[in-house]
Amino acid sequence: MEQLIELSPTEIKLAFVASCIEGTARRLGKSYQEIYARMKSVGMIANYILPNYEVLHTESREHVTDNMINTLVMMEQNLQNDPVKSPVIQEMILSNRIGCISAELAKRLNIAPERALELFYESKTCADLHNKNTGLYLYGNLYIADEFIREHEYKISY
Repeated sequence: MEQLIELSPTEIKLAFVASCIEGTARRLGKSYQEIYARMKSVGMIANYILPNYEVLHTESREHVTDNMINTLVMMEQNLQNDPVKSPVIQEMILSNRIGCISAELAKRLNIAPERALELFYESKTCADLHNKNTGLYLYGNLYIADEFIREHEYKISY
């Protein structure tokens, strides 16, 4: 009888990070050591790949590799400045967060992901997430999903 090996969520995420490093190295014709060092130096693994794993791992390997190369280049170009303050990086982070929030809403509401994305974009919660003055962007994705659910239930009850 064949025995299946189960990987922990941590092992799966780390394997994904490794595939990002390996794919980027292969595509750029560089060593994995160089690509790892470059990604580490700009905080790409800890601040981009791992926090956005849920969205990134659903994309094709080719698209992920393109994304890794573009992100690495942008982060390196912004290294003199705070890379997290770069408008492009901010947009990428926000986009990935909205994708994660919408996926969570699709599960909770038992609706298609596309419908969840549509409902979220049409919500006050999404507007508040985009508005830095509200501070909602400082909260986690699950908290924001809870906020949307409260807003959605309020709309349905009235």
